[in-house]
Amino acid sequence: MLENHGYKIVPPCPSLFTFNLPQHPISTLMGLVVKNVQVSIKDSKIVTDGPLLITHWGLSGPAILKASAWGATLLAERKYDFTAFVDWIPEVGKEEITSMRESMAKKKVTANALFGLPARLWQFLIEQVLVDKEKNWASLSKVEMSDIVTQLKKCSFAVKGKTTFKEEFVTAGGVSLDQINFKTFGSKLHPGLYMAGEVINIDAVTGGFNFQAAWTGGYIAAMDMARNVALTSHSD
Repeated sequence: MLENHGYKIVPPCPSLFTFNLPQHPISTLMGLVVKNVQVSIKDSKIVTDGPLLITHWGLSGPAILKASAWGATLLAERKYDFTAFVDWIPEVGKEEITSMRESMAKKKVTANALFGLPARLWQFLIEQVLVDKEKNWASLSKVEMSDIVTQLKKCSFAVKGKTTFKEEFVTAGGVSLDQINFKTFGSKLHPGLYMAGEVINIDAVTGGFNFQAAWTGGYIAAMDMARNVALTSHSD
């Protein structure tokens, strides 16, 4: 209806959703939380950080939800078929990992979790690249060492789909922001018409911020309506 009255509409699409990894073995670690990771989307500028939650269907948590918010339009265009990379230890450099060949030389790689990662996740990640679970750090080949670094710093996930339809938190898109006066939340095209919440192109990285944006917009709009009514009454 708004589009028919001259408003520019940014195509609406879901935002704040989780990443589905159909039949990915990492789902066996469901419920496990990593306190701080870095998530990036292949062939994009999207990079986020924060806690990550492994679920029975894939990946969730603040780092994932932020990536879905910042990439809402892009990921919709890709039909939710894309590659996500996870840096499980963003605060640890590659050199620090490779130095384990000396400092942890006789220790078994799989059995000794490092860098603060949960033991189950560490074991899972290492077993994806090491055939021999009994290997120690000193006996790793250059290829094996490189594979471990990649697994820890740029772990690749083929995402196929998002949260089940209607379980997304918010909608990105809506009436273009350049058509709204944000001092009043009034329309620049039609005086006396106000817009707030998801009808306009505002979305944030958590549900709470979206609620607050809607409530604040509604409050500012109501205050301006009240001022206009008072001025009209006074002039009459």
